[in-house]
Amino acid sequence: MAKQVKIKKKIGEFRPYEEREGRFKYIGARRREKLWDIGLVASQISQVALRKKSPLFVRLSMEWENFVGAALAKTTQPSKLHQNVLTVKCQGPAAMELQYLIPQLLKRLNETCGLYGDQALTRIKILQDVRTSVPQNFGLSSTSKPFLKKIENNKKALLSEELDKIESESLKAIFQKFISKL
Repeated sequence: MAKQVKIKKKIGEFRPYEEREGRFKYIGARRREKLWDIGLVASQISQVALRKKSPLFVRLSMEWENFVGAALAKTTQPSKLHQNVLTVKCQGPAAMELQYLIPQLLKRLNETCGLYGDQALTRIKILQDVRTSVPQNFGLSSTSKPFLKKIENNKKALLSEELDKIESESLKAIFQKFISKL
């Protein structure tokens, strides 16, 4: 007769629901100690990141897309709020579009944020900035540098083949320099 061997199951091993006979795994006290209150952690992180920014500026930065619209929010972002003057960084032609929207935007910002009298925004100052992109950092830092997307070696080979077709040596040198950085 064949000998029956009992297989020991490891504690904490993953088993499908059917093998557990419909029972759920008990989460003991040891596991509960590892859980963190996400609200507490998030508030501590945000306090450190936003300690030098006014609550009004943080609100403007976070809701900027709602104030100016999705199209304009892609090329503009608030950079500073000082003495009722909001400074906005923008790219290229967005500056002219924003300039024409200043009276409407001031009215919208003051009404939405509940600013009246001495607290109301009086002016919007426009700065043209090449580095301004989609605002993802909520105005915390505008020193981020644009990055170049890395491409695979086989695509570099295809690009170099296409470069051989260019007749102008100076133009070819410029493109080769650009490709070498990718």
